Amino acid sequence: MSRQRDLTALWVLMVVSAVMMLAAGCGRMEGEVNPPRPPVVDFVDVPPDSSTFDYAPVIYWKGSDPDGFVEYYSYADITDSAAIVMDDKLEYVDQIPDEAWVDTISTSARVYLLTEADEVQSHIFYLRCVDNDGMVSPVKYRTFFRENNPPNVPVIGVTGSPDEEWDNAIYVADTLYSAADVSAVWPGIQFSWRGSDPDDKSLFRIPLEFQAVLVRSPNDTVFTSQWSDETSIVISDLRTGFYTLYIWSRDDGLTKSVGPARAEFNVIRPTFEHNILFVLELPNQPPFPAFPAPDSVRAFYDRLITDVKPELENADLDLDSTDVRFFTVTTLGNASTVVPKSLLHQYKLVIFASDQLQFRQFGENYLNRRDEVLLAYLQVGGRVWFMGRQVGSVVLNWNRVAPREDLATLMSDFFAVDDIVSPSAVFRQVGGQPYAFAEFIATVAGLPDFSSMSFDPDRAAENCFAYADTTVRDSTGALVDTTFHYGVTGVERIERRTGGAETTQYFLSRTENATGRVWAEDSRIIDRIQLDATNTADAHPTGTNCYIQTEFPKVTRVDSVINVTHRELGMNNAIGEVVHISNVLVSSGPISQVKISYNEGQPWDDDDSLSVYYSYDPVTDYNRKPVEVRFERVEVVGLAVSRLRFRTALSVFPYYFMEYDAAKENFRLMLDWFLNPTINF
Repeated sequence: MSRQRDLTALWVLMVVSAVMMLAAGCGRMEGEVNPPRPPVVDFVDVPPDSSTFDYAPVIYWKGSDPDGFVEYYSYADITDSAAIVMDDKLEYVDQIPDEAWVDTISTSARVYLLTEADEVQSHIFYLRCVDNDGMVSPVKYRTFFRENNPPNVPVIGVTGSPDEEWDNAIYVADTLYSAADVSAVWPGIQFSWRGSDPDDKSLFRIPLEFQAVLVRSPNDTVFTSQWSDETSIVISDLRTGFYTLYIWSRDDGLTKSVGPARAEFNVIRPTFEHNILFVLELPNQPPFPAFPAPDSVRAFYDRLITDVKPELENADLDLDSTDVRFFTVTTLGNASTVVPKSLLHQYKLVIFASDQLQFRQFGENYLNRRDEVLLAYLQVGGRVWFMGRQVGSVVLNWNRVAPREDLATLMSDFFAVDDIVSPSAVFRQVGGQPYAFAEFIATVAGLPDFSSMSFDPDRAAENCFAYADTTVRDSTGALVDTTFHYGVTGVERIERRTGGAETTQYFLSRTENATGRVWAEDSRIIDRIQLDATNTADAHPTGTNCYIQTEFPKVTRVDSVINVTHRELGMNNAIGEVVHISNVLVSSGPISQVKISYNEGQPWDDDDSLSVYYSYDPVTDYNRKPVEVRFERVEVVGLAVSRLRFRTALSVFPYYFMEYDAAKENFRLMLDWFLNPTINF
């Protein structure tokens, strides 16, 4: 049965094959083949025919093909008067140049309908489509009108400046420095602008493009940018000269503004052709007290420069009043003028020296302007050294004149310094002689090549104040030792920013090896409200314990606590025992609080008189803290390529008051570091 089915299938297959061969060789197909039909295209309702626009509209269409698909569309925007005057605009189709047709697969396009300013222009918009057989649809058209007003003249301003400083034409009063390239520290010369168009609507703004043209006077065109929608520019690598930046705008009809915005500015390309500019900030001039006298300060630096000149390795100083120049600033009349940028840029290193104890201070305008000038100078590769006394509190006016946020940024970013801490001023009379607590007596070198420096006693008379030892008192609080010691007043300490700066000198206090012991009645009992937050576990004083606060902070040991009032009244809880000592730092400074226990009875009261014998650490928080730091900013700009950006140093003690030989040697080391033409590491 199975074999019979196989034979039948084989016979059928042979018959079918024979028929097919016969049809292929001898027969032909009968009937007509349908010819291809063209596609059709039409506009959609938006925008309607004969619409008038004052902006570039989006025109929409649709197409279909009865026997295939639409491959692409073509449109042409025609303003030829020959087409416009025709009654039948389709008669013009054959005259449309091939290059006028724009092909697209989209069913819409923003069409600019280019028009001359202040005219109403007729546009014949022709539309067609092509299908997959290459057949072209019948052409459709619509008439549109474009009226166009030129864009308004743009407004321009320095990038980041307030809106009220923007205008169609601005003049940048400050001279601008230019470097070869934008870097992490110099952002370049920056301008921004914005435009508007009289054809703007509340819900639609005409898109604008801008073109920047920079001209160096008198008529040297530096560059002309391509048209784009950019609204800012960063300029670098300019030569010294006077420049005008023109900003043109154009709308989507390619109509230009009637005129350009204009920014005029003066540029200096730093030369760093000379070595050292000394800026002596000497606010105190005769007849006002001056410690030291201005002539003495100038003579000291003249001597210092002369003596280090032969030993310098990285510079050959020419003492001709140009290569090394002095610029003096005082508070008298117009003499408190900030060193001008036109002078500053000529020098590799600018040293601000302030050795006077300053009774007269520079005004806020001078300080703010000096910050601006120094920032600009450092950003383009300058090198700055601040040195002297009262550098933080007076010279820089740190945290004294608000706002000083710009100064804090300058010191952190360019000096790697977070704070300059000034000691509390203590001025008193001892035996009719004034004294100040001047604990600074020397420096401790922070780097191997540097020398420690000690106060020069021969300068004591120029220091203005002597120092009297106030750390030892008798039971009445009077000074035990009224011997005068001499140290430099107005010396502060530096808090470095983490990383970056290296310390070359540390503060050495006369309290370095001091010990403090007190037998006095100056300690007082404090209540809970006065307690530091760490000591408020329970209410005090109680019937068995209390807290006392000692006169001197940093208590190391308490040997005896006697409540004199309770002892005189015969109470059995006049003797106190120490439970624990808390040395804490509060907003007003360090304090010491001691918890005392006593026999149960009447609580100790803040009116009670105490006699406390204790030891404390008199070494101040200034001891062994930085007083001179230096910072070199290096930027990696490529593979194994680094560039020096700037160098700075900050010395918050005066070289003038230090023993000369050590001061001279350290000064030489600092100058060689500053003037090294290559990176120092």
